[in-house]
Amino acid sequence: MTEDEWLFCTNVHIMLHYLGATRPDCPWRCSSRKWRLFACACCRRLWHMLPDEENRHAVEVVEKFADKQACKQDLKAAHAAAYATALDPDYNPVLKAMGVNAPTAALWSAHDAIALVGKYTPERVTRNAYSRSAEDSENRVQCDLLRCIIGNPFRPATVDSSWLEFQANTIPNLARSIYHDRAFAYLPILADALEDAGCNDSNILDHCRQPGEHFRGCWVVDLLLGKM
Repeated sequence: MTEDEWLFCTNVHIMLHYLGATRPDCPWRCSSRKWRLFACACCRRLWHMLPDEENRHAVEVVEKFADKQACKQDLKAAHAAAYATALDPDYNPVLKAMGVNAPTAALWSAHDAIALVGKYTPERVTRNAYSRSAEDSENRVQCDLLRCIIGNPFRPATVDSSWLEFQANTIPNLARSIYHDRAFAYLPILADALEDAGCNDSNILDHCRQPGEHFRGCWVVDLLLGKM
């Protein structure tokens, strides 16, 4: 995969393959944490299709597990509760996000989220038919989610320590609040603060200001917080 292919890809499975999700013999190009948080982002995209508290709680447990704030036993208990109330256990991205292997969890959460959208969209032609247009649309959105979480692996960004010290640590404090409170609407404010601190990296600034959804694992926030 080339840089242009990464930036404009509309098939999330190709991107996940490049990162090593489907190749056990290939070193992973991202951390287990990133895999898990991408899986959670796929689930949160379908929050309206996860009306029961057990499945929503399970997503939160996976996020905590990714950040080492929950253990395998917590994951196991949340999985059992989510399975008991799952809308469709065979196509449930939440259950797949809780898998033992992080890359596989990411791959199958993405797959099930796309399938779930296609299966239950009002656009489907018959009861048993899948909406190809809805699946394609969700696939493209997932590509954007993956780019939000991974960034550009062909051009990794770096942080100038002076940014972090600017105005009594304003930038890491703001990034921390955005992460913990899911306050991604404040990313443009973070971009302004970075510019004031002397940042002129267009990739960082443009990502903070671009429209669209952001989720935990957003590469700019992670970069400023030193998360992998």
